[in-house]
Amino acid sequence: MYEAYVPAHITGFFKIHLSDNPLFTGSIGAGICLDLGLRTFVKVERGSNIKLFFNGSEIDSEIIRIILNKMEVNDEISIIAKQESPFSIGYGYGMSGASILGLALAINKALGEPFKKEDIGRIAHVIEVEGKTGLGDVLAQMVGGFELRTKPGAPGFGEIKRLSHPEGWLVVTTPVKMRKTCDLIANYHKINEVGDLCYKEFLKNQNIENFIRISKYFWDRLEIIDQDLIKVAKIYKNYGIEHISFKKGIVYGIVRNEDFPLENGVFEKNGIKLIVSRISNRGAY
Repeated sequence: MYEAYVPAHITGFFKIHLSDNPLFTGSIGAGICLDLGLRTFVKVERGSNIKLFFNGSEIDSEIIRIILNKMEVNDEISIIAKQESPFSIGYGYGMSGASILGLALAINKALGEPFKKEDIGRIAHVIEVEGKTGLGDVLAQMVGGFELRTKPGAPGFGEIKRLSHPEGWLVVTTPVKMRKTCDLIANYHKINEVGDLCYKEFLKNQNIENFIRISKYFWDRLEIIDQDLIKVAKIYKNYGIEHISFKKGIVYGIVRNEDFPLENGVFEKNGIKLIVSRISNRGAY
């Protein structure tokens, strides 16, 4: 059994860059990677049986076949893969990218690591772009932590900077509703107009509090903040969480460790799910 870990990723704001070459397609912007991420366990044997399980439920395994095709694996092999995460796919936690990257990393280990880690990151990025499930998550998840993507593209093509690690902060987040990434990025021109403003503003002051403030402005301008999200944000306020933002279908905030009674886990409070995580101090492995 071979294992891989990928942190979850919340993009605060971004600007899209599209290219005919998926290696150069991506986004610039800033985000945070969460220590509570996704773990992948892979067993490889001779045969032709391919199965994928996510949190105990069997799901479509076609993504494994796509990964094997990109890795040019022509041998008949049997792969049983299990993935575990407190985060669900489709809400805004970078789980599509994490799932692809985690599978690719674990399969590469099982095959004796014929690819370097950066090459695996490129494969995962290309699959995400071609599948229209994400643009910058894989690059961020390869690095981890609090990050700024300064050049769009796959690992080795795009450029990313790890910002000063914000010690003493927890991320609190709640999945509220599913929203497809492909539907969101269809609003290309609006995203880039607002994303460009946010990117330039963040460069003036690259700390975690400013990140949350600009993130809220970004998603507010994109008009994704509805009453369901606002209701959860009000509950966060009652918990004393002052720095609150949104992304796609989630609410998230940051709070000092000493000011919050919960850490690294999933909790049910006041009828909502709270996922509490430290900011990751490393990327995928």
